[in-house]
Amino acid sequence: MIEYDVVFHRTAVSFLLGRASRERRLLLQFLDRLGNDPYQVGDFDVADATGRRHEVKRIGGVRVTFWPDHAVKEVHVTSIERI
Repeated sequence: MIEYDVVFHRTAVSFLLGRASRERRLLLQFLDRLGNDPYQVGDFDVADATGRRHEVKRIGGVRVTFWPDHAVKEVHVTSIERI
């Protein structure tokens, strides 16, 4: 399988950098797996203002919102936030 680049929106990066090392490590492991398997399905999905579907995955007490852009082989992480 072709690996995808994981692209972070600014607020997602800010949240990630502010986590304790253990939580940050768990999130980074998930994001690495996401780049290796961009077809992952979240726990649920939501639509943005344009109608694009975003997958939402719960990792511990955090939810990660993302969508794959298969045309350019990227996964966009639009938000990471505490539940």
